This record gives sequence, C-alpha cells and structure tokens, in this order.
Amino acid sequence: MKISVILMLALLCFAAVTTAITTQAQTPRIGVSVGDTFRYDFIITFTSLYGDPTPDYLIADNQTSWIDLTVTEISATTITFDMKTRYRDGTEVSNVTICDIDTGENKGGPPFIDANLKKGDLINPKADSAWYINQTETRGYKDSTRETNLIEFQDSAVFEEIGDYLSVLSYWFDKTTGAPVEYISASAYGGMIMGIESKLISTNLWEVGEHVQTETNPPESSINMIAIAGLIIAIVIVIGVVIVFRKKHTTQTPTKTSNA
Repeated sequence: MKISVILMLALLCFAAVTTAITTQAQTPRIGVSVGDTFRYDFIITFTSLYGDPTPDYLIADNQTSWIDLTVTEISATTITFDMKTRYRDGTEVSNVTICDIDTGENKGGPPFIDANLKKGDLINPKADSAWYINQTETRGYKDSTRETNLIEFQDSAVFEEIGDYLSVLSYWFDKTTGAPVEYISASAYGGMIMGIESKLISTNLWEVGEHVQTETNPPESSINMIAIAGLIIAIVIVIGVVIVFRKKHTTQTPTKTSNA
C-alpha cells in the first residue's frame, strides 16, 4: 500500500512554489502540545478521458479508514508525530513524522504552520520558497465550525513522459493551532484526472462531531468538482493553443504560378 507515496506527492506540491522573496522577521508560534491528537479521512478519485482503469496503487490507498497524528515531542520549531494509518481490512501502519514550522521541512506527514496567522501572512519564514495565507474563513467540520487559514496553489508543467501536467491544491489550517483541517487537490495529465481529499474527523482539542464512517462504508468524496472541471477545460485550452501555435509555425511551400 502506497499511502506514503500519495502523501509525499501532496507535500511536494506544497513545496513547489519558487517565488523569490525577502523574508520578513517572524517568530514561529507552535499552537499544539504533546499529546494532542488529530484524525483524518482520506479519499482518492480517479477519472480517465480514455477509459483507463484506476491504477492498482490508488485502489489500495483508497482502502484507508483513517490517518491518526499524535504529537509526541516539541523542540524549538519542530513537531514530532506518531502517524498511524488504518486500512479497512483492519491492518495498521505506524511511522514517525517530523514537521518544522520555521523552515517548512517535513518528513512523511502533513504540514503544520504557525498558530494565529492571518490573511497575507508569510508561513515557514525560513523556507526557500514563499507561501502566504490567501484567505481566513470559517468552515464547518461535522457539528463544529472553525476559523481557518487557506493556502491555494495552481501549477502547470510539461514533462516528456506524460506531457502537460496541471494541478490545483487547497490547504485549510486551523487558525488557533496551525493544524491542517482539510486538504483538496486535483491533478491532470495524460488524459487522467486524480483527486485527493483529506479532512479532519476528530481531535482532542475541540468537538468535531460524530463521525459516521465505518470500515465497510467509507465516506463519499466531496472533492471540489469545479476545480477538476477547470482542469479539464484547461487541458482542452492548452491542446488548442498548441495546435494553433503549430499551425502558425508550419513552413508552407509557396505555390508556383506559371506564366501563360
């Protein structure tokens, strides 16, 4: 099962911005404590424009019941977690993960950020790349609402192996603690579209509400279909632009006219 691979893809997307900045003075503030726990669901969707079957590793990862994070150590700006992944067949896999909210370095788990940031604030002040809070908004989680900080990212590239690659990513962090509460991404390449969603379903810090997911009946995905539809439209536009560009740059052999 390759749940760690999918998580790492998400983290790589999270670290992919290359905007040059002048780092402003900012003292990181950790908003969680040793013993705090966070449980997330994890859902993957897959669509192929050409009818390709869902890859086996995505089918395996979609057997995830939940992912638990327990804070085991805090040192300066570094948070250490025990991350436990439970699958619907009853098996569990545990790993130690580390997150530095100052540099943004992350080993194996979801990112945490400073507590009590607001719109426009820089996160990970010593990171090589710049990420800013796009928006502060209130979102609902089961029976509770939380004030959250939103970070959004869109990216596109062209790879020799898969052609055009497009992605959109949204991360919501609890404002008070800096803990991730929701993650949605959509990626499109080679005529395939993959969506990933993970949302907080319980924590010891506030009442999230009763979680109705069972081992045999996982929750339905609420992945942002507008974002996925936007990716499909973007692919069509990119293909159209390429075709037009190529037509305009095709060398034409002039037609010779004979003098009667």
